[in-house]
Amino acid sequence: MSGASYRVDANLLKGDWWILLLLVFDIGLGLWALPRMPAQAPLIWSAGGPRLFGPAWAGAFWPAIVAVLAYLYQLVGPLTIKKMAVMAAHPSAHRKLRGLLVAALTFFQMAMIYMTLSYYV
Repeated sequence: MSGASYRVDANLLKGDWWILLLLVFDIGLGLWALPRMPAQAPLIWSAGGPRLFGPAWAGAFWPAIVAVLAYLYQLVGPLTIKKMAVMAAHPSAHRKLRGLLVAALTFFQMAMIYMTLSYYV
């Protein structure tokens, strides 16, 4: 498959069903956590505890927003960025990369919400 034949279509998205399910889970987790978040939620943590605070919506949703944007970047990147066009030649590896990226960001969001909610208990 050459870079010119790479397309973002229904077939590609059908193969990404599990990645899209992770993104929906990410957003659902943010919706679940939002009413439970303190008004000023920790956004950046260090060994001694939270270092930077922000609004509750940011604590609940910014990892999910980053995950969605990263997924979209990985989908469109091979079409628009020459250095990413090599990914179009390896669709299976590219799908695994997209999934690994979203899975890592989902795990990060779960850890961040857990730390925030357990910090204020």
